[in-house]
Amino acid sequence: MLKKIPELLALRLMMVLFGALLIFHLLVIFSFIPFTIIWGGKMKTHDDMLVMEGVSIGINLLFLGIVLLRIYLRFNSSFVNKLRFAFWLFFVLFSLNTLGNLFAETLAETLIFTPLTILLAVLSLRLALKN
Repeated sequence: MLKKIPELLALRLMMVLFGALLIFHLLVIFSFIPFTIIWGGKMKTHDDMLVMEGVSIGINLLFLGIVLLRIYLRFNSSFVNKLRFAFWLFFVLFSLNTLGNLFAETLAETLIFTPLTILLAVLSLRLALKN
C-alpha cells in the first residue's frame, strides 16, 4: 500500500510540510501565534520558547536538508540506500511525536499537529522502504 505513493510525491510533500513548519515556528517566535499552544502547553516563559523554537527550527532545517538531498540525488542508488536510515529515524521520531501530540494539554496542538505528524510518519516510512 505505501509503495503506491510515488517517491517524488512523498519527497515533495515532506518538503512543503517542513517549509510550512519553519514558517509556523517563525510566527511563534515573532508572537503572531501564542507560544502557549505548542510543546504540549508546558512552555511558560518567553526565554524558554526562544530556546525550544531555536531547536525546532534547527531540526526542521536538518530534516528539510535531508529531504532535499534525497530529491537531488534520488538516482544515485548507493546514496539513497544510505539515506534510508535517516527516513527510518524520521518514522520513529514522528510516530513518537504523534503519541505526544495525542496527550498534549492544548486542544489546538492535538487537533492540528497529530494529523501532521501521522502524515510525516507515513511519508517517512514510504521513503524508508525499498522500491
